[in-house]
Amino acid sequence: PMAVPLTTAFKQNIERIRRERLPKELGYALQHQLRMVIKR
Repeated sequence: PMAVPLTTAFKQNIERIRRERLPKELGYALQHQLRMVIKR
């Protein structure tokens, strides 16, 4: 009986974590791409 609430809470947490982490990861990716372009 505990499996369903756990999975729903897990999915909600994953969505929240993705929303929080995505901007940081996108920022890192953009900085990395800029460095690659500048080095050429």
